[in-house]
Amino acid sequence: MRIHDKELHLTDVELSLLYLLDSNPGQLLSRDVILDQIWGADYVPDSNIVDRHIRNLRVKLQNGWRHPRYIATIPGQGYRFIATASDKPPAS
Repeated sequence: MRIHDKELHLTDVELSLLYLLDSNPGQLLSRDVILDQIWGADYVPDSNIVDRHIRNLRVKLQNGWRHPRYIATIPGQGYRFIATASDKPPAS
């Protein structure tokens, strides 16, 4: 996968998470919804597994949590994909 002419090496979980968020642009996805969609309803997660994978994905996308370009955190609720086609690559 490439973004801004840079090759991204995403794990299967990160790729699934990105596709899930991207297929629901602007829509709030709770941690429970993300868990069910990525790991399945029967999965018993670590307490912060979704947060850890979101953090890893943000690092690879160069997406800061304070000023998000792709993934916004809605405190106490979940995450929202906010990227637009007009996004410019980060300054190097």
